Amino acid sequence: MTDSSKQQASRQHTIASAVSLEGIGLHTGDPCQLTFHPAPEDSGYRFRRTDLPGKPEVPALAELVTDTSRGTTIARDGAEIHTVEHILSALAGLGIDNALIEVDNHEPPIMDGSSWPFVRALQRAGLAEQSQPRRYLELTEPLISETGAARMILRPNGTGLHLSFVLHFDHKVLMSQYKEFTLASEQYNEEIAPARTFAFLHEIDLLRKAGLARGGSLKCAIVIGEKEILNDNLRFPDEFVRHKLLDLIGDLTLIGRPLRGEVISIKGGHTANVALAREIREHYGLME
Repeated sequence: MTDSSKQQASRQHTIASAVSLEGIGLHTGDPCQLTFHPAPEDSGYRFRRTDLPGKPEVPALAELVTDTSRGTTIARDGAEIHTVEHILSALAGLGIDNALIEVDNHEPPIMDGSSWPFVRALQRAGLAEQSQPRRYLELTEPLISETGAARMILRPNGTGLHLSFVLHFDHKVLMSQYKEFTLASEQYNEEIAPARTFAFLHEIDLLRKAGLARGGSLKCAIVIGEKEILNDNLRFPDEFVRHKLLDLIGDLTLIGRPLRGEVISIKGGHTANVALAREIREHYGLME
């Protein structure tokens, strides 16, 4: 990489123009239109509820997370946005630092269950370089975070963001998968963005009784039965752990700055991801 391209890569980016897409929410089944807008330098990711009086905005920050049971929900002053992780993952995967995300309902569209539709929309909008340098958070010391059975290990590495994920379930079809990934836009688009969310068949009735998964189907999720995978179109043999990495990338944006370091996740999920993001914000004095 030349000196000029290194300098360009270290600057902040937003999108060049607004772009919209629409669909239904995974858990609510409610319709929603989502629009990405360009945003000023150092503004980060902010969601705006256009359906509420005053069009309140909610920054994507760990201390504003209110629920992680089946996705990541952020809220402030009564304005909630559910299942934000795929959107945030797409923005981080493309190296976009600042964006305003307007939604006209409380849960963004799930689309195909991956971040790929959001990536394609953002690519249509185009990237716009900004003048300010990218404000990385560089890990200065190791950190271990434990949440239930999940363990998250962080180590400094002085370069980009390197992720390792250990997935394990006590299940006949899906047991253990492992993948490492270093965040870069081209590799993210090819290796991570297309990976879809998944659920076990025995969970779905429980989810629906709890008022969740109303918008779920084989078109937007991989469903794992007792003896087989109900979908016949896996995009990768290890699509499950790739989606876990997709979620982790999205949830780590809740730190509020792009992270430089190594993150090892063992049996992690949204609760552990958000706990780690909050712990990092506290440790480095970033809390609002």
